[in-house]
Amino acid sequence: MAFKAREVVEKKLKNVRVVETAPTAADSAPPAADAVSPDLATLRKKYGLSAPAQADAYDDDADTVIVEPLNAAQSKGPTRRAVTVSKRTGKIISMQG
Repeated sequence: MAFKAREVVEKKLKNVRVVETAPTAADSAPPAADAVSPDLATLRKKYGLSAPAQADAYDDDADTVIVEPLNAAQSKGPTRRAVTVSKRTGKIISMQG
């Protein structure tokens, strides 16, 4: 079963509706490289730097969706907000505003 941040937000937040889903890395192809550069390990060695072991390990474990209040026409101020949902736990981990 694929993870759906939209479904989590719709279930947990009853007073908002999902407007759009923020694009993910899988939605768009990466742009073609116009130059080749050395990898980070080579650069660290060249400049005598070290980095934590987890600096190279990027884990895309969250999705973001855009929501707005159900009564958006009556709201004053900004209405759209970003909500971030953890893929691991299925819980909302941050909400703008």
